[in-house]
Amino acid sequence: MSGQVPDDPARQDAPGFDERLGQAQARQQAKQPKARTADHTAMGVGMRLSLELVVATSVGGLLGYAFDWVLATSPWFLIALVLIGAAAGVKNMLRVVNDVATVADHTARDIAHNDDVGSGQGDTRPVERD
Repeated sequence: MSGQVPDDPARQDAPGFDERLGQAQARQQAKQPKARTADHTAMGVGMRLSLELVVATSVGGLLGYAFDWVLATSPWFLIALVLIGAAAGVKNMLRVVNDVATVADHTARDIAHNDDVGSGQGDTRPVERD
């Protein structure tokens, strides 16, 4: 038994409730951020990689120059912080490449899985025919 009374008066308001529920769900979905996709173009990734390295090295250089100017230790902080900035830029580049490769790998696996399911290659059992 389902536990509902067939002539329940509360069920008469069901179409209005369903409309309100649909509207509320649509508003909730509009508020949620979009999921990450594998929309990485080669130019976009290349620009991001070069920007990571240039910005990190530039920030290190500017900080090093500022420290040398304030402390009158020219050029030691400049040299040290440019090298540290470049190392941080390379680390960020490797992180970006790893993220892009992971997303691409998952996308390729999803595509391969969908192709296998659609073509019947995922199941290698013989098909019984009449």
